[in-house]
Amino acid sequence: MDTKQSPESEKSNSQWERNALELLLLENLKENRKARRWKALLRILSLFVIVSILAIFSIIRHVYKIIVFIISYIFHLCKYDLLSVIT
Repeated sequence: MDTKQSPESEKSNSQWERNALELLLLENLKENRKARRWKALLRILSLFVIVSILAIFSIIRHVYKIIVFIISYIFHLCKYDLLSVIT
């Protein structure tokens, strides 16, 4: 048996290997691009969640201060109103 291949056969084997390797590398490149996109999207979403939570806490803190001010003002008015009734 002769194991030597003709030049055309070697060229077709080489071309097939090259095409397979090129296809594998292109698929790997596409997968890496998708992974980078998802990573960026998750980072943006996590940043949005953190900023939203901080904004909500900030709003709650300001609302709490306003409520405390209103309640203290009402008690202040009630105190003077009761003093005027008593005296």
